[in-house]
Amino acid sequence: MGYFSFTITTPKNTSKSHKQTTRIKLSVGVIHTVRVSIPGGQKGVNHTQILHNKTHIAPSNSAEDFHGDGEEINYKEYHALGVNDTVLNVLTWNVSTKYEHVVIISFGLLPKWLVTPLRVIDKITEAISGLIGKEYEVT
Repeated sequence: MGYFSFTITTPKNTSKSHKQTTRIKLSVGVIHTVRVSIPGGQKGVNHTQILHNKTHIAPSNSAEDFHGDGEEINYKEYHALGVNDTVLNVLTWNVSTKYEHVVIISFGLLPKWLVTPLRVIDKITEAISGLIGKEYEVT
């Protein structure tokens, strides 16, 4: 279905109280993969949050953000985007007083009919693993 990638530049002296909002448009489907790449040299001064409407996608907890120095954050997601509802808001702020900074955000999208069975299989696997528990040593 698609893999989308966006490079977002945040000017220096962009405070948390005056976050930059960048609207990005994806396509209809299910976000199944999120990747947030924070290039080296940022020393944690550039911060990123991704929202769909008012729901935090990255990170899931609204009080936090992604920041770091040479970080590559990858994770599975299951977030559906419907018709006329494919715009995400990327909120960034940069407390550096010297440099603008970038973050590279990528999303993998698949049709819902394809992702849903894979999600069910993952849930079944998790449930079975929970029932089996840890391996026991035979002494």
